[in-house]
Amino acid sequence: MESLYFKGNKELFSHDALSILCSRALPLSIYYQVFELLSILVNESLTIAGEWQSLLEKNALKYRKPESDSNIEYFLAKGINSFTIPKYLNILPNNNKLLVSKCKSKRSNSLN
Repeated sequence: MESLYFKGNKELFSHDALSILCSRALPLSIYYQVFELLSILVNESLTIAGEWQSLLEKNALKYRKPESDSNIEYFLAKGINSFTIPKYLNILPNNNKLLVSKCKSKRSNSLN
């Protein structure tokens, strides 16, 4: 069985979560409507899971208000120890965020 590495509140896994995956090639004709929807969702009392890789996802996450009750689960494409938490995510209290990765560092793919 593979191991996962965590930073933050592991209890967020027990919450129902809304998963967000946006294409990096989202048509401009719907970009602003999707951005508006994501900007609303990140400020609701939800647990939102995603990789937060697309520009749209990253920009929407920046619109999360500090007083929001939303929880963010951030699934990393790289090692957890080589990830620098962005300023817009770092303002979340630790109980409102969870970073998850399948490896500790970018050099190590072992799952101990």
